[in-house]
Amino acid sequence: MKRILSILAAALLVSIQYISALEPEAERFRSDIKSFLREEGFSPYIDDDESLCFKKEGLLYWMFFSGSRPVYIGLYRTGTDCEDSDIPRLLKAVNETNFENRCVKAMINSDNTMVCYTVQSYCYAPEDFKYAFYKYMSALDGAKESIVEKYNSSDSKSSASSLPLTFNSASVRNEDNEGTAISDWGANIYAYRTKYLTPKINVNVSTPGSYDIYVKMFNADGNLTTSDHSPAGYSYKCSKYFGEGNREVKLTGWGSDKSGHWKAGNYRFEFYLNDRLLGSKSFTVK
Repeated sequence: MKRILSILAAALLVSIQYISALEPEAERFRSDIKSFLREEGFSPYIDDDESLCFKKEGLLYWMFFSGSRPVYIGLYRTGTDCEDSDIPRLLKAVNETNFENRCVKAMINSDNTMVCYTVQSYCYAPEDFKYAFYKYMSALDGAKESIVEKYNSSDSKSSASSLPLTFNSASVRNEDNEGTAISDWGANIYAYRTKYLTPKINVNVSTPGSYDIYVKMFNADGNLTTSDHSPAGYSYKCSKYFGEGNREVKLTGWGSDKSGHWKAGNYRFEFYLNDRLLGSKSFTVK
């Protein structure tokens, strides 16, 4: 289970390549923090993935180490199953929690089956991480509690189903500044060719009219992308007319005229109407 969760978390939150032999500095950090955990009353161990594992009150936590001066440390917590959840409501709870607690990154995996939690840091000395360790642990546990509370207290009537547009699906392609396709919808997008990442949404329209669709795009680092002209809390706004019935509507692309603007990794678009989440689309830039 831990191996599955670690793969999910790594795929969603950060692109890290692990090899069997750590860099000397990262290995020194791992050894030092392992001793620290033992002194604190935990029973740490190294697993087959080279991650440092331990349990607290029966719950599994693990750490990945990489790099040198500073050393990257990713602290993960066992994920939360969400297969039977209302995903739009859950995604709203996740986004609100991430906004309120910048220390933790919580994300839903691409299969909508699990919420994963991580704290990522770069440290020049093991003491930096030790100093913040219990704060990180509290933040991880608090994020889970916050998401559950927000999800349970949210009014299902405020979900996307009550909006004039009902989200079905979305696809993404890479375009140039004139809207000409560089890659087709749903085809592989390669980092060295990226210019404008452009979403197309498929929706059922109960009330035709012009609507302002607000878009959030999260980059390969899991951060919301913005510009000087972005609406507060969003990447950009796109005004479109929607006819009645099932419609496919292409939204504005987001990026640059320069090839290679976006690096490889996992990305996500989120689409909002009247501050309510319509739906989302996760995709990969190779």
